[in-house]
Amino acid sequence: MTKTFFYLSFIFLLLSCEGKKTEGEFDRSLLKGGPSITGKVGDILVVCEDYVWKSDAKKNLDSTLTRFIMPYFPDVATFELVHRTPIQFTHGFRRYRNLMFLTIDKNYKGKKASIKYEKDLYAYNQMTVTVIANNMQQLEQACKYGMEEVHAVFDEIEWQRLIETYDDQNGQVTTEIVRKLKEKFKITISLPENSQIISEKDDFFSIAFPSAFRPTEYKKSGGKIEPGMIYSGVMFYTSPYIDSTDLTTECLLTIRDSTLKKYVPSDVAGMYMGTQYVKFVYPEGTADKNMDGSITGTEIRGMYMFKGLPKHSVGGAFWSFSFYHPKLKMVLNISGFVEAPPTTSWTHFIRELEAVWKSVKIA
Repeated sequence: MTKTFFYLSFIFLLLSCEGKKTEGEFDRSLLKGGPSITGKVGDILVVCEDYVWKSDAKKNLDSTLTRFIMPYFPDVATFELVHRTPIQFTHGFRRYRNLMFLTIDKNYKGKKASIKYEKDLYAYNQMTVTVIANNMQQLEQACKYGMEEVHAVFDEIEWQRLIETYDDQNGQVTTEIVRKLKEKFKITISLPENSQIISEKDDFFSIAFPSAFRPTEYKKSGGKIEPGMIYSGVMFYTSPYIDSTDLTTECLLTIRDSTLKKYVPSDVAGMYMGTQYVKFVYPEGTADKNMDGSITGTEIRGMYMFKGLPKHSVGGAFWSFSFYHPKLKMVLNISGFVEAPPTTSWTHFIRELEAVWKSVKIA
């Protein structure tokens, strides 16, 4: 069987299945192993005519879809918009991970623009948003007032994809780490393939994500071209629980600082990982849930640096999730960290941290 024949048969199978099933019933497993998505984590391909892209519609999209994940520095954008016209929308562009179509249709009769969502249109795990308006004014209004839900949909599928990738790729080393975490903290969790244990002491557990997940960045240093280094991982530790005040942002940050001072020393004697409390990157905490909604806790985003001596030190970003664990009768803290060169986009690595804590479940 030739590759061409297989591909045509595969497309025919998808189309015939879609014709028989009602909306929401399509078996997505048929797509798995077929066409794969393209584009970077955080990219949204916007398909529209040039005059639309140059209008206020694009400015309105920017204000909502490309917002920063606060309070990181350098700024971490949730998404980056990439533009192609309908004529340019061919071949690999059709498999972009996140697609948005902005279309003006004179035959559309709605009083306001229509916004529709579709998964797996051209590839498995693809999310497509189609905005149809009768005129330019309708379209601009939709891009100004209707993008909050769109942002939430694109945001959610990004970390869901990462979790699925982790679960599909986990090898023997990562499986053993997951087993230890289940035994020690009574949880199941998804981790990048070939993660490695850094530290395992008392109620503290630290894991480094593999270097294979890092893109190569080059910079001149002493006349040589050297790869940029990016470090990231996740830490697990428990803290006492008496009442709900133990899950406030202030209390969790106090616990975080004392725990990291004890367990995460710097390579420089006398220094340790601590939280940055500078005003413009002051940690932000909110209530949130894990992926299936079974756990409610406090997620905190902020910056860290190594403290302890009056000298300049390296630092980075963290994203943590803390919740009351009913089996441990304590608070379980999951705190991811990333240190990367300021010239590198941090979006992918921040998303990795989010995906890990979102995947947690009580075992």
